[in-house]
Amino acid sequence: MAGSPTLLPESRLGSTLRRDAWWTEILPVVIVLGGFGVYATLRAFENANYFWDPYLSPFYSPLIDPRHHWWPFSPALLILAGPLGFRATCYYYRKAYYYRAFFLDPPACAVGESPNRKYRGETAFPFVLQNVHRYFFYLAVLFIAFLWHDAIRSFFFGGHFGIGVGSLVLTINVTLLSLYTFSCHSLRHLAGGKLDCFFLRDLWPLSFRSLEIF
Repeated sequence: MAGSPTLLPESRLGSTLRRDAWWTEILPVVIVLGGFGVYATLRAFENANYFWDPYLSPFYSPLIDPRHHWWPFSPALLILAGPLGFRATCYYYRKAYYYRAFFLDPPACAVGESPNRKYRGETAFPFVLQNVHRYFFYLAVLFIAFLWHDAIRSFFFGGHFGIGVGSLVLTINVTLLSLYTFSCHSLRHLAGGKLDCFFLRDLWPLSFRSLEIF
C-alpha cells in the first residue's frame, strides 16, 4: 500500500530485504580464491618442481640458487612476500574478496552484518596496515620486471626461438599482472594523486576564462 512504512529486518548477520540469491556473489570467491590460496601455500612450501628450462614458476621468480644456504627455507616464501603484500592491501581486493567473502563485512549490498561489530575503518589493527599499499607498489613493479624477463626467456629453447604452451601461459600471466599493477590506484598516487582533488579550472584555465564572460 502506498505510503506504508517499510519495516527493516532485525539487524543481524545476513538479514536483508533482498529476494535474490545474494550469497551466490561471494560463494565463488570463497571457493576459487580460497582454493587457490591452499594450492599456492602448498606449492610455496614444496620447494621443488619449479624450473624446467626455459620455464620458471612465477612463485619462484627470480630464481634463487638452491646452493646458497643463506635462506634455509623455500625461496617462494621470501619471493611471494612482495606480490602478496601488494594484493592483500589493494582496495579492489578488499571490497570484492576479503571484506565480503571472508570477513562478511558486510556480506553483500543491503545485507546485514554482525551487530556487535563496530566499524572503525582502517584506523585500527590489522586494517591500518593496508595503508602501506602504495609502498608495496614499488616491490610489485620490481617483480613485474622479473616476470617479463622469464616470459621472454621462455621463448628460447637451447638458444633457439620457439613457442610452447608454457611460453604462452607465462606471457599471458605477466601481461595481465602488468595491466593490474599499472592501473592500480597506487600508480595514480605516484603520478599526482597526493592531491586531494583536481579542479577543472586548474586543468583547463582557458576554457573557464572564456566561460566567465557570460
